[in-house]
Amino acid sequence: MSCTTCYNAEISKCPEVISIQAGLTPNTDYYIRVTDKFGNRYGEAITSNGDGDVAITADDTDVYPVGLFDDTGSVLLIEVSVENNPWVPLTMTLGATEQTCIQLTCVTDNLGNTIIK
Repeated sequence: MSCTTCYNAEISKCPEVISIQAGLTPNTDYYIRVTDKFGNRYGEAITSNGDGDVAITADDTDVYPVGLFDDTGSVLLIEVSVENNPWVPLTMTLGATEQTCIQLTCVTDNLGNTIIK
């Protein structure tokens, strides 16, 4: 049995949209799931763009609770799957590595970074 190592990423707190340059199949329907430090899961159906990138609508309070993407210092786990049930995390190409998950930290800064790559 192997251990799963996630891609570590930081973005600026309170984004409206988080873009993930994931290297997935272009123009394909997926599900994205965000898990908080308490194990609560939030997700939505998404479609990759022509480059295989996906986006989380972080300011959609019908999907994600207010404050989930703030600067609390907690780490969020992000995964992508073709189906919602059963959940099978897909491999994303992030930078030069292939990972099945992202460990995301939202930080206080003035850079406005909302892209995971």
